[in-house]
Amino acid sequence: ANALQNSNPGFNDILVFHGSSDAPSVDALANGVPLPLIDDLDYASFQGYAPVPSTEYILEVTPFNNNALVVGAFYVDISPLTGLPLVIVASGFLDPSSNSNGPAFGLFAYSANGGPAIPLTVVGTAPVQVIHNSADPAADTVDVYVNTINDTIKLDNVAFRNATGFLDLPTGYELDIRVSGRTSTGYGDQEIATFPATLDSTESYTVIANGVVGSGFASNPSGVDSSFNLYIATGARQEAQTAGNFELNVFHGSTDAPAVGVNANGGQAIPSAAYTDFSGYLSVAPDRYRFDVTAANDPSNILFRYAIDASGLNDVAAVVFASGFLDPSANNGGPGFGLFA
Repeated sequence: ANALQNSNPGFNDILVFHGSSDAPSVDALANGVPLPLIDDLDYASFQGYAPVPSTEYILEVTPFNNNALVVGAFYVDISPLTGLPLVIVASGFLDPSSNSNGPAFGLFAYSANGGPAIPLTVVGTAPVQVIHNSADPAADTVDVYVNTINDTIKLDNVAFRNATGFLDLPTGYELDIRVSGRTSTGYGDQEIATFPATLDSTESYTVIANGVVGSGFASNPSGVDSSFNLYIATGARQEAQTAGNFELNVFHGSTDAPAVGVNANGGQAIPSAAYTDFSGYLSVAPDRYRFDVTAANDPSNILFRYAIDASGLNDVAAVVFASGFLDPSANNGGPGFGLFA
């Protein structure tokens, strides 16, 4: 092959150049498999042209003698460039501070059509906690699949009102998240819902599965769509940001409940929250608390009262969520309303 045409339809012929002066000789893994076009590549050297299928890739750059040590991971989808030879260049410095603060290390692609460099997206990780709060009895236990390019992560038998710990999920490209029935045998089996999601490595996330799947459920009084969905809050905390405090983010997850307010020990903490709203974190001293669920913007109109002993929860962050149905008889006999953390 040459720089003007590909050797195989549906493939891209790729030439790689190592142009990072402070980087060692490198290998590259493509979607977890060593690529022959990047093997023991020295600075100022070329490898290729080699044909690769026109698809999505995660390229993990490693030292030539240690493929377990990833120097950098990068995402690229070359399918829109099918049929064009590409040159991929390692560019910049691994340590800009030792190189006159020059540009940082990255991978860049150039097509035979010319034009500016196409930067490959840096792939990182973000911490994500998943909470199952769908009160539909048909979805009381689900399997969750997160399809990444290198792997499919399965969260097996996630039960209603249960949560995962914080999972490190890939960032920088679109993930395919699928919620399936509890006896699913693999990705794509017994699908309840599918969601695309692109995460940011500078963020952390709370993801709440909420809503109903089938029919026979009361409509939301505020007119909010109550069908099954994933609701995402950024800035998820694994510990309190204010030392010694107890911090809680409140989520309204009851499909047949109107907008409500929340009092904490008699003082209004949340004036109004409709279904699917997050309050944002409230930071309070560890103590015993009475939470009154009130009519929205009417703190004297108390609908429900709950108590929590947070006196030992120094430095703890939590998600508190309204869950279940105000009227189970109008919602297929599903679980009743309550507050849970």
